[in-house]
Amino acid sequence: MSFAKKLFIALAFILGAQISLLAGFCFYYAKNESLCRWVIRDFFERLGAGESYESPQEVVKETSAALKVNKDDTYALRSRAAAYADLLDYQNSLADYDHLIRLEPNRSEWYQARSQVYFQSDDFEKALKDVEKAIALSGLDSERLLLRGKSLLSLKRKTEAKKDFDKILQEYKGDQVELSTYLDLCDRYLDMLDGDSAARTLELAAAKKDTDEYEFHEKQRSLADYYLKRLDYDRAAKIYQELVALPHEYLNYSDFLKYVNLLAVKGDTAGSVRVKAGAIEQMTKSLESDRYGTDFVDMCEAAALLKNLKLDGRQSEYESIVTLVMPKAKKMFKDYESAFDYRYALLYLLPELPKPKAKELAASFMELVIAKESEQDIADEMKDSLAEYLAEDTTKVAQVSAEKASSTDELESEPVESETEEAAGPGGSAAASGDKAEVGSKEGQSKLDSHSLHQEADEALERGDKTKALKLAQQSFAMAPDETCSADTLATVAWSCHDNASARKALEALLRHSQIDGDQALLFYELATEEKKAAEAEKYLSLAMILGNDEALALFRKKHNSLGVALR
Repeated sequence: MSFAKKLFIALAFILGAQISLLAGFCFYYAKNESLCRWVIRDFFERLGAGESYESPQEVVKETSAALKVNKDDTYALRSRAAAYADLLDYQNSLADYDHLIRLEPNRSEWYQARSQVYFQSDDFEKALKDVEKAIALSGLDSERLLLRGKSLLSLKRKTEAKKDFDKILQEYKGDQVELSTYLDLCDRYLDMLDGDSAARTLELAAAKKDTDEYEFHEKQRSLADYYLKRLDYDRAAKIYQELVALPHEYLNYSDFLKYVNLLAVKGDTAGSVRVKAGAIEQMTKSLESDRYGTDFVDMCEAAALLKNLKLDGRQSEYESIVTLVMPKAKKMFKDYESAFDYRYALLYLLPELPKPKAKELAASFMELVIAKESEQDIADEMKDSLAEYLAEDTTKVAQVSAEKASSTDELESEPVESETEEAAGPGGSAAASGDKAEVGSKEGQSKLDSHSLHQEADEALERGDKTKALKLAQQSFAMAPDETCSADTLATVAWSCHDNASARKALEALLRHSQIDGDQALLFYELATEEKKAAEAEKYLSLAMILGNDEALALFRKKHNSLGVALR
């Protein structure tokens, strides 16, 4: 046999073997797709060329298949544990980290990761214990210091937490600290009302912001908001000046609005008018682009611009923005899976549109919602909210009513039966009603937390029982004076009961903790006005206006005759 013939036979044999192997792999892949996908991903990721997963669910599916073959595969366990945490399935995530720790009890990485899961699940004691174990095994670094500090802060050990946070700023530089660590640290300093340290953190983060510029600018907004609520307008203005000068893709119209109002408060009318003109120009460009305008936040910002233009009588610009907004809003309806995500943006937008356009948009919304079986509850809720826009369109109203009636007829018996069974059961609504009655009769019992108490106070105020509402609100605030909801409830209830001392105490707590909003600042203005404290009243009217309270904006305009002030 010639050499050429032998070579041909050998090559044919090799090719046949490869085809057989490929066929076998394809058959195995068809039967074990998740496992094969995991093996392929694992191979390429270990080479440094791995592809990202589409979702945590995908990770869980593929790693679970791999773990059926080898239950002690640490790489698969680690990946699945992280995916479970992303899915907020903390129990399964912790179970996988427990397994990893049993396999490798001296590996600090597993303790640190488990600490993070404990922290996310609000088990701060265990989070602290695990991160300290990680530190004992591998020493300190910026991430472990941050995690330990966060755990300490959540356990109300503020002094110890601040030492860890300060240590990151003082001893770790450059590549020793990730941008995400700085951004998280900024939030923690703001939680501790330490604006100077938060500002220093952002200064250090600025050199790394290119890795996630969007998140960096979000922290700038948080810091600016902190300064506003501390009445430090100069520092707030400096940050907003930077924010309104950002490239197009990072602009936020709310920054323009706050900056315009801030300049007006500072007496810079010319600057306020100039920034407003820039805001209109930038918002127009944004709405003309494909990227902007189909998100519910974008629609809220568009509504703010329309309100501003309408108030200033800038009719041609107003009409141009309306023309741009209408198709964007309709696209938003189609793009979102559920109307739940954007319904409030719609309610915010409709009053700022011309009546015919508002009716057109409301009808378009209802058509899409009615067409989805899963959205019937939202259709029912929104029918009342949109009544004024649909009132003359009897066809639409009739269609909505018919759809709802049909839906109710089909589903009526089963849900009612289920609810009845729940009510009859030990955990049903009847029992819940009994619990509420008990709460009403035992207002001061210690087992109630502050959240339950302030809810009871709100309900009592709605019923007109102001004496009981005030007593419950005071109890809630005494239990949790740092909680926004408790202070807000006390301020509202006390003001309605003419208890100015309690209202002031609650509002001062909100201001002290930088938690005050536009409505609360306006309440502070009304309180100071009633007490004839003119300087204080002016201060809080200005704050309420900057924070976007409509009534405060109108009062400020009237008082100062300032048509350069933006309305939100």
